[in-house]
Amino acid sequence: MGTTIKNIGGDKIRFYILSVILGSFLGFWAAPDALAQDKIITKNAETIEATVLEINISDIRYKKADNPQGPVFVISKSDVATIIYGNGSIDVFNEEEKKPEQNFHNNGRYPQSYEGMVPIGDPMNGGCWWDPEHPRQFDIVRGEWNYNNSEVNYNTIYNILNREVPDFANRLLAYRRLGKAGIGLFGAGCGLAGLGFIYMMLGTDSYSPDYTLTAVGTAMFVSGTLMALPAGVTMWVVGYKMRDKTIRDYNSYIKSSNDYSYVPRHELKLIQGKYGVGLALTF
Repeated sequence: MGTTIKNIGGDKIRFYILSVILGSFLGFWAAPDALAQDKIITKNAETIEATVLEINISDIRYKKADNPQGPVFVISKSDVATIIYGNGSIDVFNEEEKKPEQNFHNNGRYPQSYEGMVPIGDPMNGGCWWDPEHPRQFDIVRGEWNYNNSEVNYNTIYNILNREVPDFANRLLAYRRLGKAGIGLFGAGCGLAGLGFIYMMLGTDSYSPDYTLTAVGTAMFVSGTLMALPAGVTMWVVGYKMRDKTIRDYNSYIKSSNDYSYVPRHELKLIQGKYGVGLALTF
């Protein structure tokens, strides 16, 4: 009788442990999707779960988080108070658009003249001033991407690339998604491997070994390990490496375009040679 009670108690404990671990695993699996959502908070205190696609001068374009393949919605920028992005960054919008000289104090971070420039995001918090007439390259300062003397986040980089060369913007977005998918796969694989390890330990209980549970746990452990390490880590590393390579490729494209644009078709200049001074015509 004592042995029977002990076995029943062990079964209850085993069931409780498996339920807690399985619930934690399912929560961990869903966490990346929940964190990846953006939140648009309007001035009427309404919260819109969304994926922000583009922030323009007068409006914001987004898709609803629960329908990522659905239509693109547009909301007036003047109706939005805050955007909280899935990566943790925040954009705060003022009640009225003021002139740049009134909004920001020039402390060496921004050019003296804002004429003709467009703010992308918040230039004081992950955004920058963008000059549509004079595209420039991104720089790395202290390990972070900078544009026009401002430290920029990847949402700002995407918006700039989308305005300049949409093909680069699409590449950047695709590789960012690949990296995030790799992180999610790595987390899911670790959770699956951990759950399989628990199953293996429970299945090899010296009092009542369960070879079926041990086999299932071993399969889960091996599958989770393969999912996390070869697959998840590879997607993670390749996605983020190629994301930054896309920005460097954009830099090369801008540099080659600027170098070409700086060469005049016709130029008459005065030159000094070994035997005197003369005029030279280039075309």
